[in-house]
Amino acid sequence: EAVALLARLSKDEQGNLLYNEAETASGFPDVDADAWYAPYVAFARAWGVAGGYPDGTFRPESPVSRAELVKLLCAYFDRPGAAGETSFPDVPAGHWAADAIGYVVGEGLFNGTGETTFSPDAGMTRGMFVTVLGRMSGAQTAGYTQSRFTDVSMDVYYGGYVEWAAENGIVSGVGEDKFAPDALITQMAVMLLNYFNYLEKGPVGAWAIPLKYTDRSQISDWAVEGVMFATMKEFLTGYPDGTFRPQNTATRAQVAALMMRVGQAQ
Repeated sequence: EAVALLARLSKDEQGNLLYNEAETASGFPDVDADAWYAPYVAFARAWGVAGGYPDGTFRPESPVSRAELVKLLCAYFDRPGAAGETSFPDVPAGHWAADAIGYVVGEGLFNGTGETTFSPDAGMTRGMFVTVLGRMSGAQTAGYTQSRFTDVSMDVYYGGYVEWAAENGIVSGVGEDKFAPDALITQMAVMLLNYFNYLEKGPVGAWAIPLKYTDRSQISDWAVEGVMFATMKEFLTGYPDGTFRPQNTATRAQVAALMMRVGQAQ
């Protein structure tokens, strides 16, 4: 009811409602597309007004606390109180990635790792990263009931997203019919290039650029185009010492910062 009220108040400069009654895909498993509030929830998620809970649900029938209402209103009026602040005690005001974390949570791309934690320094796994890409694209995963990978269960949160990404050429396995969803991710640039190609927003024509990273020789041949693309789009810019460090893993905070740049570029 809270998001429905805000959606009904949202209009553009011409006075047209911003929410679309025909858009009922919110991405939350507990929001049925036929529910009266589905388009309002879809609006709230798309516009960063409301995200979900750590388990990926929206819980539409749950009561809204005073604190949650304040958060909704701040997001609605685009006043995060806000720049540099989040609702997670482990992401204090002034944290270098606070704005990005607020963005990805508000957009429904990330959930916390607990009711009150985000774990910004925890490593980002392959399963997590594919889930973020799927949520960003609005992927509908309900129709995926079986995985092509022997180490991916359809009962876990990333199951449908991994199958969606594999089906659309965004990811491939690591060999022997495995995906390694719990392995920490390294080559995000390749997945990003594949993701933009899937969106039909990838590079066309003669677009290759020279890579000036001092450790260019350490970038695998199969990853070069992805690194070129991510560098060209300024999604990834390397380290202050001029290196790219292709084998480094990424933290949740680093990926949040990356995905904010990606989201703002779409």
